[in-house]
Amino acid sequence: MTIIDICNEALVTHIGARAISSLTESSQEARVCNAAYDSCRRSVLRDHPWKFAEAREVLASVTLPDQYAEWDYAYAYPSDCLIIRKVTADGATSVTDEGIDYDTQLYTNPTTSVQSKIILAATDEAVLTYTKDVENSEFYDAQFSELLALRLASKIALPLTKRVQLRDALLQQYQFFLNRSKSVDTLEATVRKDDSDDAWIDDRFGS
Repeated sequence: MTIIDICNEALVTHIGARAISSLTESSQEARVCNAAYDSCRRSVLRDHPWKFAEAREVLASVTLPDQYAEWDYAYAYPSDCLIIRKVTADGATSVTDEGIDYDTQLYTNPTTSVQSKIILAATDEAVLTYTKDVENSEFYDAQFSELLALRLASKIALPLTKRVQLRDALLQQYQFFLNRSKSVDTLEATVRKDDSDDAWIDDRFGS
């Protein structure tokens, strides 16, 4: 689905408004979609660890600021990181590995007065699992696009229709389908873990 497809699903399917052909056209529908789309997109990305938006990388080390001496290491915050899912020590390659303690701070360089976001941890070569800020709709899966259309519809329903009940109903639908997505992912993760455990048992005992 394109961005316009997502907007039109929100407008036509969920609200009953007219479709748009561009976010820059001179219509109220286009203006409210243009104003709300990016914030809704980031909100839906944060609400769930979508596989298409998942990234994992070894963090770039930076000099540990003196005021954070209780931590052993500091790292640069990736520019495309929307939300941190987990920090692990380098070498922890499995998705089931537990994360380590970390903190994030906004640090101001005393020499340059430049602010930057840093990640603090007690391990060297920390690895970050996070959700990327994916803007290209070509990478979205169908479930994400549908949820984004619902979230967008809940955001633009009030300015377009003045109907509080419609807005609230759309928010409830969004939360329901989001929770269902989380339940399905949890079930699939459990099945994958069980399959992995069985394979390990087979290898270990030669069944």
